[in-house]
Amino acid sequence: MKICKNTYKQLVVACLFLVTLLFSNTSLPAMEFGAYAGTLNQSGTTLVGLTLDSGFLFPVLKLETEAYTFTSNERTGKVLTLALKINPALGRISPYAVAGVGSEVQRFDLSQAKDRYFTFIGGGVKVGLAPILFLRLDVRFQQHGKGDASVPGTEDVHFVRYSAGLVIRI
Repeated sequence: MKICKNTYKQLVVACLFLVTLLFSNTSLPAMEFGAYAGTLNQSGTTLVGLTLDSGFLFPVLKLETEAYTFTSNERTGKVLTLALKINPALGRISPYAVAGVGSEVQRFDLSQAKDRYFTFIGGGVKVGLAPILFLRLDVRFQQHGKGDASVPGTEDVHFVRYSAGLVIRI
């Protein structure tokens, strides 16, 4: 009976949320799509990636997803991230702060334990070049969790990621 009550409450909350979205006088915040290139603080490591920001009900708070690949002298890798971004619209120049989690993905099979997970925090600035086009400058501090010295490739790792790119507001 308790499970049924919880399911009922969740259904009511979901319906209220949808009604609020459908009948709200305000429009949803715009989405932003971009591409960027950058480097990690390791010599010879470059990266290229894509980013997608989608706003919540509050225009200042956004959900950011990124996918990028990196190439170093030793190897290449694919990374997926998910973050919360605080991005107040302050005119042509708009600073932001971001914090989230990411994973270096070995395969797209999520049951594999070989993926390396990390947290990050950072920030940057977006500069308006046109009404829908922005230059994004970004720096992020990545901390890969506790490693296991007995397993190669799992030692503690800390990176600083620098990137620049273009973002289009959709």
